[in-house]
Amino acid sequence: MPLDDLLLIPGLVPQLTARELQRSAERGAIERIGRGAYVDRREWSLLRADERALLRALAYARQHPEAVLSHSSAALVHGLPVAIPPARPEVLRLRSQHDLGGNGVRARSSVAPAEAITVDDVRVVPIERTVLDLAATLPFREALAPIDGYLARGGSRDALDDLLGGLRIRGARRAEVAVAHGDAGAANGGESLSRGTVHELGFPASVVQMPVPGTPHQTDLGWPEFELRGELDGFQKYVDPRYTDGRTPAQIAFAEKRREDEIRLITGHRFVRWTFEDALRVQPFRRALLRAGLPQQQRRRTR
Repeated sequence: MPLDDLLLIPGLVPQLTARELQRSAERGAIERIGRGAYVDRREWSLLRADERALLRALAYARQHPEAVLSHSSAALVHGLPVAIPPARPEVLRLRSQHDLGGNGVRARSSVAPAEAITVDDVRVVPIERTVLDLAATLPFREALAPIDGYLARGGSRDALDDLLGGLRIRGARRAEVAVAHGDAGAANGGESLSRGTVHELGFPASVVQMPVPGTPHQTDLGWPEFELRGELDGFQKYVDPRYTDGRTPAQIAFAEKRREDEIRLITGHRFVRWTFEDALRVQPFRRALLRAGLPQQQRRRTR
């Protein structure tokens, strides 16, 4: 089911009135996700943070067809990963607009004037411009997720460099560094955030999706010269029906343990595990890497 099919918005859904939706929200049957926009509470509880952010952005766009989604909201519409989903829809500030903050959105400026395009009936900043907007404004480790996602879907690093080279913008150097470190092999935003954190902290560069010889397995990150492999552990894979394939958390944990034992036996490599929250908070991730024996050098400048 497309995400925006979950939206309950007066005027867009036949026979639904604002008062009826308010009453349903008061009874706890539906969740208010923005001004005049609601979602079934159970459906909302099953969504990931990025899906919730996308649904909020779609709700605003459906209610304001003239709006142009930008930055992280545009990235989500384009299908790009973001490390930290925005708390509010991010909307391009147009010349005719002044303050959009009171509408529950964050007004943003693009790195350069851009013609809006339409994706799934939603107006957004074009994908290359969106990637550069984020590369120029986000911290390095957060900027890698949309860059990696763009490259993974066949996007061109040269196209980003050419577009950036024709602009004189604040954050250009930050964007250049981030684009240069993009890697099409990253599987998700959590891996990109982790890889960026590894770089910022001064640890040796990691290999993404490091293969295990003679098997279909690979590990999220790896440092072959240090005989170390790393795995990003996520809570979702243990509880989300989309990933559990009918298995219990205990069965999934046991399968993970057997997979790790097999990889250790084949490669002789050590393992280090961390969570998304560890990478986000930095220091727990740093301690895990140090305990695993990875040498740390001076922190790297990324701007």
